[in-house]
Amino acid sequence: MFLIPVSDLVSSQAAVSGDNSSSSNSSNGNFSSSWQPAAIDVTPFKGVKASGILSDKKFPNKLYIGLNKRDPAVFDLYSFDMSTKQLTLDTMNPGEMTTWLLDYNFNVQGALAYSNDDGSSYVLIRDTNGSSINSISTSSSPGSTVRTVTASTAANQRGLLASQGMQIAGSTTINATTINTAGPPEGAAAAFGNYTTAESIANSNSGANVSSWRQLVRWPFGEEGGAFRFNKAGDALYLSSSIGRDTAAFQLVSTAPGAKVVRHLASDPLSDVGSVIFDPDTWEPELVAFNYLKTNWTVLDEALKSEWARIVAFRPNDTVAVQDRSQDKQKWLLLYGSDSKTSKYYLYWRGTWPPQLLFEVRPGLNNYTLARMNSVIITARDGLKLPAYLTLPVKNNVPVALPAAWVGAASVTNVSNVNKPYSLNLPMVLYVHGGPWARDYWGISADVQWLANRGYAVLQVNYRGSAGFGKAFINAGDKQWGVGRMQHDLTDSVHWAVSNGIADPHKVCIMGGSYGGYASLAGLAFTPDLYRCGVDLVGISNVGTFMKSIPAYWKPLKYELITRVGDAENDQPLNRNISPLYHVDKMTAPLLIGQGANDVRVPKAESDQIFRALKGLGRDVQYVVYTDEGHGLVRPENRLDYFSRVEQFLAKHLGGRNGPLFSPKGSSAQVITV
Repeated sequence: MFLIPVSDLVSSQAAVSGDNSSSSNSSNGNFSSSWQPAAIDVTPFKGVKASGILSDKKFPNKLYIGLNKRDPAVFDLYSFDMSTKQLTLDTMNPGEMTTWLLDYNFNVQGALAYSNDDGSSYVLIRDTNGSSINSISTSSSPGSTVRTVTASTAANQRGLLASQGMQIAGSTTINATTINTAGPPEGAAAAFGNYTTAESIANSNSGANVSSWRQLVRWPFGEEGGAFRFNKAGDALYLSSSIGRDTAAFQLVSTAPGAKVVRHLASDPLSDVGSVIFDPDTWEPELVAFNYLKTNWTVLDEALKSEWARIVAFRPNDTVAVQDRSQDKQKWLLLYGSDSKTSKYYLYWRGTWPPQLLFEVRPGLNNYTLARMNSVIITARDGLKLPAYLTLPVKNNVPVALPAAWVGAASVTNVSNVNKPYSLNLPMVLYVHGGPWARDYWGISADVQWLANRGYAVLQVNYRGSAGFGKAFINAGDKQWGVGRMQHDLTDSVHWAVSNGIADPHKVCIMGGSYGGYASLAGLAFTPDLYRCGVDLVGISNVGTFMKSIPAYWKPLKYELITRVGDAENDQPLNRNISPLYHVDKMTAPLLIGQGANDVRVPKAESDQIFRALKGLGRDVQYVVYTDEGHGLVRPENRLDYFSRVEQFLAKHLGGRNGPLFSPKGSSAQVITV
């Protein structure tokens, strides 16, 4: 479902026509304080997911929307006309395309794709744009619907019909074909979507011939790469690539066969290229971000260097990003972020100084002293450096900040005779990020601040397998789930915190969501003496049943899961080795489980089975299900309920501060007891 406020449709049309006299519900032309814009659902299709909404300021009346309407496993690209409210199939996905690349004129010119066969990713480009020569017109009479199909090829004709849930009945011709149908049968689109790759690429409203698509560049599995956008001329593509190096660099490559590197633009030895800011008119890159411990920007436009240096120096301890710019590029919206202050939005008028504060995200937080997030580097037992973040509670005799990029030896296991640099002995939460091919970042975090406020040290570790630190780092996590080095990194990080006098060895809780939930279960199962308790939100308990449940539209990622984790669905010895469910007899620490009933990524069955197994052994396990949530908690009422339960749980087992259990009206929490 994708909703657009009607006011957006009105303003879009006014912008095109130059008419500023759009009406409101107030006779004096001012909107009522209680007025809310109506919305229309532009994708009212049952069981269809909308993904990847694309827009361009030069074309205010047009949107692109990805929909898995034809086949639940793939997202075709549809265009939506804001003035006519017409949704039209634009480009059909042959099954491997994950991201569409648009040219300066807002036409589909390429795509980033993922191979289900070998896990490689690659860029397809189209050398010429076809004209929009495929169409369907409809007329109706009692008992019959007549659709006239105009298409350049038989494959295009089939694709257009399939996109409307129809099939060709009887003999047909190619152009101006009139077909009598009885309306779109339920599921016909999906059932009729079995095309060859050539037909699928050709099945688009653009009418492009499949021969005009070709592969430009390919990244074998294990390499890091991706595409940003074309240059304005359309004869080169900006991309990131780790080919021939460890971290992904920012490059401009020719769109001619061979993809010759035109310019090597920027790189960092410790982190992959991150965000890139392009000039909205010239499409030339101006700034590129890298993030090892904190975000740092490399200035590519010489004319911006002194100006950007001044912007950074304005709040030197914060990170800064350009959120938006006016069409004349003279007004910039800047976002300054801190680890212990609320984020602030500033309006920067070029040629004037200083930037003007617009608003703070949560000004009420200024009444509190928030905890600092310290960047640290932890050395794992095999010598791998792990970028991490340690947040300490605001308490007497607790340092506000630690030495920058503090390096410690994580391989210490017997800490009784170690000369500890600190003697804090704080209760600690090891907060494990999900993904796992994601990462933790420096900056203000509601979850982390809440835990620190309750008196806990919070350690967040970018274990091997985390993304953004080069291909060697992410690939080091392959086949390392559960009993492997990904989990060892978490274990070593706890030893690091204990050996440095930060954490009380008897009061450490492991907590996380998704993969972080799995890691919590694995921590209790494979290192039961290390943790006092665990908190698991939507975590995997049986890797094999999780893989078997992967939805159809995750198909492009199935190869990556099998390669990086192992084929736990079909390899039972592997599955038994790495799945906490098979090691419940070793899980003696108390556990709190949270789960969304509608989760399609990690189905509710994953939490059900670990709860039943532990309950059957008489273990201390609590289980709460939120009936209107999916993969994670979104509704404020449910989040308040869940975190209140976590707060009670941690206070009981670690001894931190807590208030009374708060389950607000409207929460869908159901406590499962049997």
